[in-house]
Amino acid sequence: RKALLLSRSSPSLQLQPNTRMWTSKALLPLALAACTLAPAAGFAPHSVALRGAASSSAVSFRAPGASCARAPGGGARMMAEVEGQAKASRKQQNKVKKDKRDSEKTVKRSRAREADVVVDAMFDLIEADKRDLSEMSALFDTISELKQDMGKGEALAGDWKLVFVNTADALDEFGTGLGKLPGTSIVDLFVSLDKSGAATVTEVCRVLGPFPNLRNELRGSWKYAENSAVAGFKGSVPVAQEGLTVSYVSMVDGRDRMTDSSTGFKLKSVTLDVRFADDVVLVATLPGGLELVFEQEPDLQVELGKLLRKDLTKEDKSQGPSGPAAAVMDPMGTLAALATGAKKPWDLFK
Repeated sequence: RKALLLSRSSPSLQLQPNTRMWTSKALLPLALAACTLAPAAGFAPHSVALRGAASSSAVSFRAPGASCARAPGGGARMMAEVEGQAKASRKQQNKVKKDKRDSEKTVKRSRAREADVVVDAMFDLIEADKRDLSEMSALFDTISELKQDMGKGEALAGDWKLVFVNTADALDEFGTGLGKLPGTSIVDLFVSLDKSGAATVTEVCRVLGPFPNLRNELRGSWKYAENSAVAGFKGSVPVAQEGLTVSYVSMVDGRDRMTDSSTGFKLKSVTLDVRFADDVVLVATLPGGLELVFEQEPDLQVELGKLLRKDLTKEDKSQGPSGPAAAVMDPMGTLAALATGAKKPWDLFK
């Protein structure tokens, strides 16, 4: 108030740096506040010269005419204009976001169509009488460029059937390796990846002779992370690596007997480099140029029932097709009985 009274009585007020009561720093806010007063309040706008202590030159504050007074309703109009600009800005931002999402969806649809063409070409080769492995390798490279971000691999959950390997070594590396035994071969291999993280690899093996097919199961867990792959045996529980890692902790053999680390099972971890995956096909590789293609299996139990042959020599035919299912033959036990002479080969057909 004193500053205003002084400014009224002496419009050309000069404040010196050595003045204890007033300083340029203290007077400037007062001068600014004074400019907001309307002329009707009795305040006439004028010049106030401030001289700072750090400089010998004067700093002038000018309140020209009535322009310092607030115009009636001006603040409200200004706020309305600001709010309108904010709303327009939000609309523009939302439009940009929507356009970006639409563009990403278009790109994804285009990439999905390209991937379908490559997958069709792959299955044409798989079903061909003579497979061109070099062409298949080229398709592996092409499909890799169309891979979408898979996050934590939720899309991999489900039952998968192996439909292609470029070499039998891929079967031995990914499965039990029992296909390398004399007189045995792998008929089919299935991978079941549960959403809970449990994993089961089921092998259907053919044994030379009058025996039904065998089923071996590897049980463990699975985890997915982006990028490359490493596979191999480990002496302890394996650490998840980049790619689709399947860790085996136990096995159930054809005699339905389980073995784990306490009974001599060697823990195994296999990590595949997933080149491409969708709801139909899973394309992956293992180190050493091993290539694998899986397709979704919609009804695993039905497919396994077709592959696992029954012991027809023990089937009760008197009950007809609707009778109880026959027990699965124990081929390992039968082999042992033949080796010891407890059974003769012709006994199997009685």
